[in-house]
Amino acid sequence: MGDQGLGAQHVDEEQGLSFKEVIRRLWAHRVVLALLPLFFLGLGIAATLAFKAHDRSIISYQVKLLGIRNGTYPNGTAFSPNDLKSGATLARLAEKFGLEAEELEAAIAINYDNPVSTGITSKYEQKLSVRNMQPAVIDSINTAYADELATSMRSGLRIDVNNAILGLTYNDAISLAFAIPPTWNETYLKNNRVLADTKLSEIAVTPIPQAISGSARLLVAGEQLYRIEDGLKIISEDNRLSGLTTSEGMNANDLKNMVTEFRTAYFNPLMAGGFSAQDPVAVTYREAMTRQIEILKNLISGLDGNLARLTGREISQSADFGFAQGPNLDQGALETVISLVKDSTYASYVEEQLDKRQSLIGEMSTVRSRLDTLIFQKDSENLAMPTLTLPVENRLAELGLKYRDLFAAAQSRLIQTSGRFYRVASTPAASSRSIIENIAVPGAAFIAGLIIALIYALLSHSVRSALREKRSVAPVPIRMIAKTERAQN
Repeated sequence: MGDQGLGAQHVDEEQGLSFKEVIRRLWAHRVVLALLPLFFLGLGIAATLAFKAHDRSIISYQVKLLGIRNGTYPNGTAFSPNDLKSGATLARLAEKFGLEAEELEAAIAINYDNPVSTGITSKYEQKLSVRNMQPAVIDSINTAYADELATSMRSGLRIDVNNAILGLTYNDAISLAFAIPPTWNETYLKNNRVLADTKLSEIAVTPIPQAISGSARLLVAGEQLYRIEDGLKIISEDNRLSGLTTSEGMNANDLKNMVTEFRTAYFNPLMAGGFSAQDPVAVTYREAMTRQIEILKNLISGLDGNLARLTGREISQSADFGFAQGPNLDQGALETVISLVKDSTYASYVEEQLDKRQSLIGEMSTVRSRLDTLIFQKDSENLAMPTLTLPVENRLAELGLKYRDLFAAAQSRLIQTSGRFYRVASTPAASSRSIIENIAVPGAAFIAGLIIALIYALLSHSVRSALREKRSVAPVPIRMIAKTERAQN
């Protein structure tokens, strides 16, 4: 009977389990079905906590760079994110927190990062979605996108501190991360002249060396006047330098009036006398300015070529580079360019090209005006060489002294007002996972445990039945044949 029951049950299992049998087997293993998923859930929670503990060891935040443009400090020195991990910076941090500089080097990571860059990508994707754009326009948009993205990315930093390497308390790790930018800022201000603004350094003047004489001295004095005028313009237009005065209380406008007076009463009359056509200094000066004008012409032509590709018009190669007008874009091309400025697809790129073009034309006009003041006399055999007289020398020295006083005050003001290279954009904190990421591992572990429990509950009975059936089969005895019986046969 037992063998018949086992055989019938085996046949039923081969035909498939009934719903009632499935329920019966699951109920018989209800303890396993309850405990095994919970056990796997516990393993998943433990793994999640381990990941979270590891995440908590990474302290991250972002800072925005100030006064650092196009990857350079105000004085033109190249900036790198690794400047925040310079030897001097790490040494001061190590001393403050009682760590080794090598540990800090391994634990700190500084990289360019700016969340705004995502918005820039979306903006240009929208621009490129316009149909039937010319290839030149697509190229210009891609170029503008690359430039804006690079500029945006270089305007911010992401600071990561791996506390698993340092072994600090959580609060100390936060303090260390927060101390990195100010320590770098203070170190670079103290050890490097990174706040010497390049605009100001380009307009500094020094007394004319006594070794320079004759017409060369007059031309050098003229260059100093141009530099002083440029400097006073920059100082008067910079809002950070508003109200700036010399030690005697003179402001930029007062010095502008002094320069105008000096030119009218002293300098211009000397230049009006003219130079000899054989004067090597004056001839060299004229050739240098002529070459500079040619360079500016080529730069403007390149910008006009970019605009021509957008307008679909050709710009004449023999355009008149006159003093007042610069290169000629015909009226139709100008109207097309203006319409492009109104189109959001091309606006930023076209405006940038037009701004550059206008700046170059202004610079070329300035050089042309300087060249026009250089007069050469045809009959120069009895012409006296122009030079600075003693009253002119004294007046120029007085003007230079007052300008250098104002210049020094401007440098001091900029260092005081621009002495910070960063602004904290987010609070230092441990990296965190989203809610979905936090429940993903425990949820997957619970499901895996439930599946294993179901498989065990459904198959364990069949496995046990097969083993019992195998053991219930009686072994067949082997009959031994005697030698005498084999002989008789």
